[in-house]
Amino acid sequence: LEHHSLLSLESINVVLSSYAERGDPRDAVEILELIAENEIEANADSYSFVIEALGRDIKKRLKSKDQDYIERNISIANTVLEMMEGAGMAPNTHVIRNYIELLCMGGEVDTATSIVEDYLQNSEHIVNNITIYRVASEQTQLGKFETAKALAEQMTEYVPALQRRIRSKEQRSQYLEETMGESD
Repeated sequence: LEHHSLLSLESINVVLSSYAERGDPRDAVEILELIAENEIEANADSYSFVIEALGRDIKKRLKSKDQDYIERNISIANTVLEMMEGAGMAPNTHVIRNYIELLCMGGEVDTATSIVEDYLQNSEHIVNNITIYRVASEQTQLGKFETAKALAEQMTEYVPALQRRIRSKEQRSQYLEETMGESD
C-alpha cells in the first residue's frame, strides 16, 4: 500500500472491507492512519468499515467477557466518529448501523437506544429498519417491552417476527411475575 501508484480511496476501502469482515480492527485503524498520511480523504464507507471491524472483533471475543477490551473498542469507535465530524462528514446509514451494533454487543443498549431515538425524532433517515430491529430486540431481552414496542412502531415496515418476539417475551415475563407472586 505504500506505493503511491496503487493508492486510491477505492483500493483502500477494499482492504478496509476485508479487515472489517475479518474483525481485524488494528489493521483497519492502521489503514485509516495510512489514508491520512497520504493525504487521501476518507469517505463514510472508510469509517464504517473501521467501526464494523471493531464490532466484529467484539463479537469474536464476547465469550471472554473482557469489559476493558469492549470499552476500548467502543472508545476507538467514538474517536472514529469524532474524526468524521472533524472532516465535516456526517455519518451515513452504514456508519450508524455498525456503531449501534457495536454498542449493543458491548452492552451499551441504552446509549444505542438513545442514539436511534434521537435520529428518529429528528426525522433523519439514516436509521434503517435493521438498526431499529437490533435495538428493539436488545430492549426486549432486557425486559424493557414498552421501549421495544415504541421502537418497533418507528419501523417503516411491519415486522411480524419482532412483534411476536416482544409479545412472547412480555407474556413469559408476566407469567413469571405472577407465578413468583403466587409462591410468596
